[in-house]
Amino acid sequence: MANSDVQNFIICQMDSDYHSVRKSHVGDVAMHLQTIVASPQLAPCWLGDEHPDWHTREVIATPNAITHLPSLMLGRSAIEDASPTMFNTCSLGVTWSDTDPGCPQWNQFLYQVLDNDSQSTLQQMFGYYLTSDTSLQKIAMLIGPPRSGKGPEAVKAP
Repeated sequence: MANSDVQNFIICQMDSDYHSVRKSHVGDVAMHLQTIVASPQLAPCWLGDEHPDWHTREVIATPNAITHLPSLMLGRSAIEDASPTMFNTCSLGVTWSDTDPGCPQWNQFLYQVLDNDSQSTLQQMFGYYLTSDTSLQKIAMLIGPPRSGKGPEAVKAP
């Protein structure tokens, strides 16, 4: 496919979703597509020589940061600025913040409906959902009486 055909395709796709597409946007998308297509490595992986000594299955990417979960749990330095050297296909849609506002209403609800072991299991399950790692081959099943908040409505984002 010729470069002009690729650029025309990108413009058509971007025009249907965004307004005022600039030439630089099209060039950036084309460059990223060439990188993805030409890369012999599968995502997620680190590209180049400079990167933290973290396995990509142990990190969560956000628009502004890369967070290493094991280091975070151990209280070590766990956050790096987002970098093009991390090649991945998934990212959380929220920006990372160093301030922890907590979630008192959520915690209060959990204490009301779950015992400590169930809370730990739920936390582990949500942690798996945040990463792209499927090596543990886990599946979660919510069990309870009908209309008790375990359906798809319970997990939809606002």
